[in-house]
Amino acid sequence: IRGQRQRGAGLRVDNSVGVYLDNINIPRTFGLSNALLDVQRLEVLRGPQGTLYGRNTTGGAISMLTMDPTEELGGSLKVEGGDYDLLRATGIFNLPLGDRAGLRLVGNLSQRDGYGEDALGRDLMDNDSQYIRGVFTADITDELSFRLSGAHYENDTGGQINGIIGLAEFPSLVAFVGGLQAGLNPIQATEVFEEYIAAHKSDPYEAHGTFEGVSDVETNHWSMAVDWALSDSLSFVSYTGYNNFDRKNNFDQEGTPFEIVSPVFFSDADFFSQEFQLQSAHDTIDWVAGIYYSKEEGNEGQEPRIFGNPLFSAYTDAENTSAALYGQANWHFSEFWTLTAGARYTEDKREVKNLVTDVKQSETFTEPTGLLSIQYMASEAVMFYAKAATGYRAGGFNAVSEFDSETGLELELGVKSDLFEDRVRLNVAAFHTDYDDIQRGVTKFVDGTLLSLTENAAEATIQGIEVES
Repeated sequence: IRGQRQRGAGLRVDNSVGVYLDNINIPRTFGLSNALLDVQRLEVLRGPQGTLYGRNTTGGAISMLTMDPTEELGGSLKVEGGDYDLLRATGIFNLPLGDRAGLRLVGNLSQRDGYGEDALGRDLMDNDSQYIRGVFTADITDELSFRLSGAHYENDTGGQINGIIGLAEFPSLVAFVGGLQAGLNPIQATEVFEEYIAAHKSDPYEAHGTFEGVSDVETNHWSMAVDWALSDSLSFVSYTGYNNFDRKNNFDQEGTPFEIVSPVFFSDADFFSQEFQLQSAHDTIDWVAGIYYSKEEGNEGQEPRIFGNPLFSAYTDAENTSAALYGQANWHFSEFWTLTAGARYTEDKREVKNLVTDVKQSETFTEPTGLLSIQYMASEAVMFYAKAATGYRAGGFNAVSEFDSETGLELELGVKSDLFEDRVRLNVAAFHTDYDDIQRGVTKFVDGTLLSLTENAAEATIQGIEVES
């Protein structure tokens, strides 16, 4: 979003685009595409989020809200089939439980043979996934409501289809290490590889690797929301969330029987969050104030392998905690004008322990962020606005170094409109964002070892114009 993107799954860095499922932040987004089944709406918030969605979101936020149970008994079933023995089934079941409660179940099953095979006949790029979600709601009293949601996802595949289609100008790295394995010099190794490539590059879905490639993921999500109307204008809201994941990835990087490069990655983590809000609505002012806490504990490891042997081993325990206070208010100071102001103070603590060297690192990052905007309703269908917002993403640790927090300041002007009796929607926005210590992923050699690292790239400016229709 606006030049910022998800960077992967590592536990030692947060993504610049926050993802929320039923108002719960999801720091590691494995399997969340299935959450798009049976949704109420999908909200995309662009740019740094200084207050309500301000947990480490310098690029923006995506909020997915799933369907609640309805008052009618019903359901649906959709079954699909296709090439490669594809079988996909999606089911929805809605069950009212009296006048004040309900249950809604959603499930998805997807199976497909692989697009290719390795040298031992094992499927590659196949798919075997299951997803199930349940939502229970209850109006305990006229003032107190409750919502509980849980989801489980599993996905197992046979890894990627990789192959070599050519060699770089001699001496290439592949030829060099392949030559070492075969006991050849680089010139002889190059000739062997060129003969191999000429014989095997015709079919893009054919791989000849012998190292087993797998990509296995399992996730669980739980959330609970409580809404208590304390008065006609004041409500107390609680959001409690828990999610965990377990994943393993093996890759035959070059897809040849020489087993030159075959990395192994694995990670698992548990994440808990709790958020309390007070929400108030009046004729001229509405506001929200809240407190947030989260804790993530997990471990991850990698073993880049050369000739089947680990080049090095990296095993890490990580613990991330975050706490914040925030508030935001809208002042409707006339029939057409609204002024919005908000502020947030966040404290993040990161702890990392290298299980190979037994070295432990710990650092605390703090940052105030905020939002100021003004809106003008030219009519019921056209709204102009101007906004200034700051965002923050905590720093952290690499395997061999650390990096600082990233901050951003964005200025935005825009118009949102529904024209021609709501038949045409036209939104236009111009934005300018200045980042300090922007975090970027780099790959480079450190003490002779090729590593993927997060580093600060000093200052950066991202600007543009967006048009939606």
